[in-house]
Amino acid sequence: MNQPKLTAARLDAILSPNLGESRSALAKESLWGPKQIGAFMGLSPDTVRRMAKTDPTFPARIRFGRLFVTRTEIVVWLQPRHDEVQQSA
Repeated sequence: MNQPKLTAARLDAILSPNLGESRSALAKESLWGPKQIGAFMGLSPDTVRRMAKTDPTFPARIRFGRLFVTRTEIVVWLQPRHDEVQQSA
């Protein structure tokens, strides 16, 4: 079978319930690549790449050869942990 290559944009389109309607929740949440992730976080793409390599708690992972994370995962990761707040008080 000769099917087109699966790209991030094509995956988002597949996950969308109807191509003519609005994108699915996952497609709206998706951040693909260090440029999109960095823009959402207010960081440079190089900083995002460095964090992905050096910080094991950073929620981004490799999908289809690119960094991938959802907006919700970033927001949760950025929130102070309840235990850490109690210890510093």
